[in-house]
Amino acid sequence: MAFGALLPCEECKGQFVFKSDAYYCSGDITAWTKCVAKTQTPNRKDWVIPKEFREIPYLKKFKCKKQDRVFPPDAATVNSVPPPSASAPLTETVSAPRDKPLTNMKILVLGKLSKNKEEVKSIVEELGGKMTTTANKATLCISTQKDVEKMSKKMEEVKEAKVRVVSEEFLQDVKSSSKDFQELVSLHALSPWGAEVKMEHEEMAVDGKCSKPPSMKSAGKVKEEQGPSKSEKKMKLTVKGGAAVDPDSGLEDSAHVFEKGGKIFSATLGLVDIVKGTNSYYKLQLLEDDRENRYWVFRSWGRVGTVIGSNKLEQMPSKEDAVEHFLNLYEEKTGNSWHSKNFTKYPKKFYPLEIDYGQDEEAVRKLTVGAGTKSKLAKPIQDLIKMIFDVESMKKAMVEFEV
Repeated sequence: MAFGALLPCEECKGQFVFKSDAYYCSGDITAWTKCVAKTQTPNRKDWVIPKEFREIPYLKKFKCKKQDRVFPPDAATVNSVPPPSASAPLTETVSAPRDKPLTNMKILVLGKLSKNKEEVKSIVEELGGKMTTTANKATLCISTQKDVEKMSKKMEEVKEAKVRVVSEEFLQDVKSSSKDFQELVSLHALSPWGAEVKMEHEEMAVDGKCSKPPSMKSAGKVKEEQGPSKSEKKMKLTVKGGAAVDPDSGLEDSAHVFEKGGKIFSATLGLVDIVKGTNSYYKLQLLEDDRENRYWVFRSWGRVGTVIGSNKLEQMPSKEDAVEHFLNLYEEKTGNSWHSKNFTKYPKKFYPLEIDYGQDEEAVRKLTVGAGTKSKLAKPIQDLIKMIFDVESMKKAMVEFEV
């Protein structure tokens, strides 16, 4: 009202939305690409007051005058803190001291040590490190030889994550010894597994620019984390009838993916936003009990490469209700009907990703032929031979047994 009504974006006909520094277009150029138009002086038209609001005295007298909004000057004059390129020294902004040997490291403690966990935590933090309870996030594990030989479930996770296990004396030597860090790791190593951990300290530049903080590089798996991320792990999937039940449903041993008319009711959807830099997923499955007439709709969602996400398992009253709920969710997320032959991508909607469990290989399709019509064998014998030589069924069975 104060500046005039906004006209649509000239590039995509989308709606401009005001933010702190400019007007941003909220439209889409294509079904895959978001419009990135940005301006401080958008085109405007007169603000028209609807007749039903003219009874209000203020609105009755209101007269619109088109004008440009005034934005604050650049951040250089607004912010009191100088940018990183300023000539002022930035030594005060460096949070972690450079001389601490465990800077940016996460330490996992397993088993019974001579010191309690609070004492160990105090020493680790004094050396610049942090404690963790997750093997996949740990840089080093502190334990005993007895616990390594015992190989508990937690120690198996440490081994799977290829985290080096060292003795408790390692902390004292790191604190007092002048030996090389890697030499101390090797000296106190208790496990045959584990990648080499190297510390690379980058010094402050002469011109006042702050370099990157100390980082940890490993000859195997990189242990440093940048933001919340899920560890890269292989997940074993059990394939039943040509599709795998998502393990997060908890039903992989007692249910299978529902199939009707040759179509498997399982969908993995994706949505990429190049502007925001996000890659989202949405998994949807209709599950049927292996023995009883019970049905569930399972869905999980999140962002690839992060811990953002969740899942939901819903037991449905009947097969018809389960199918209907599955179809509604699919259409809501994609804008397409589940039975549609030609998929159309819509802006801000998910699109299906092809998941190959090995059941649709071209070689199998070439070997699959229709039954002959010239056979003189009895119908039951024909059916038996067709079942024995059904390449598709054989392939599905081989996939299930991981052959």
